Amino acid sequence: LQPDLSTLLSSRIIFKKAVIRGLELPLESIGGMPGVFASFAKEENPVGVEQVFLEKTDVSHGALLLKNLEADIRLDSKGLMQSLYMRTSDRVLAAVATPDGSGVGLVVEAYSWRPFEDSKLVFDSANFNAKFDNGNLALNDIEIRLLDGVVKGSAAISSNAEANISGEVRFERINTNRVGDMLGLGKR
Repeated sequence: LQPDLSTLLSSRIIFKKAVIRGLELPLESIGGMPGVFASFAKEENPVGVEQVFLEKTDVSHGALLLKNLEADIRLDSKGLMQSLYMRTSDRVLAAVATPDGSGVGLVVEAYSWRPFEDSKLVFDSANFNAKFDNGNLALNDIEIRLLDGVVKGSAAISSNAEANISGEVRFERINTNRVGDMLGLGKR
């Protein structure tokens, strides 16, 4: 915590910067974050905050997990939350979560991204919009470039531990030799 020194003797102490480390953040909890920051923004609250950063944060939805993210909670001039900007430490994946009255909107971009640490699969690029509402994550306008081709479509991901995924995808110009190499097929 980094206080604004000019407020230390006042009835309301303002922290210029707060850094939170090691947070486990389920996607559904992002929808409740604006309420937390609205309470900090009230003048009668003895504590306020201007900037909030997250380090080594894990964001999850059911069985899906993004580990060790960095994030900035973007506040407006009144201290109300506008969005949560998240990124991997190597900055190959970035996402902006925008809470609204009915859930959380997401915009995700990734370049040269591996979906998990030891993955043989590398997404040359991935872009999609998503909406989290009532425990369901709907992905729209998916465009993933990999294996010399592109995957386009939409999907829905449930929040249960099995990560049930349903949707519609189209594969265009996928290099089947590279798929086989990735899966270890055809090699002795």
